[in-house]
Amino acid sequence: MIKELLFVGIGAFIGGGLRYFIGTKVALLNLTFPWGTFGINLIGSLIIGVFMALSIKDQHLFRLLLITGFCGGFTTFSTFSLESLTLLKSGNYQMALIYVCASVLGGLLLVGVGYFLTHKFID
Repeated sequence: MIKELLFVGIGAFIGGGLRYFIGTKVALLNLTFPWGTFGINLIGSLIIGVFMALSIKDQHLFRLLLITGFCGGFTTFSTFSLESLTLLKSGNYQMALIYVCASVLGGLLLVGVGYFLTHKFID
């Protein structure tokens, strides 16, 4: 159990650190639309699709490090939810709707793209 927690923690440290770095750089642009979280979540969706395609049932630690740890630390559903609520509270209903729909649909699409393209290249 300790080894598994370490793998998750190392992955989350790297993913969370990368998210923080990208998020702070994008925040300097002072944009109305939450591009930082949007981009991070879409990139994370693509990456998790690739990692799922590469993972084999016997590679439990690989999945913990990269999927649970890295992708869990890199992507952020709670920030996405908060930013959606913030857009709604500020009266940006159209932008909130676009953000929610584009995030969910884009995330689903990119998980599939990552998964199927990776399978195409490794098969």
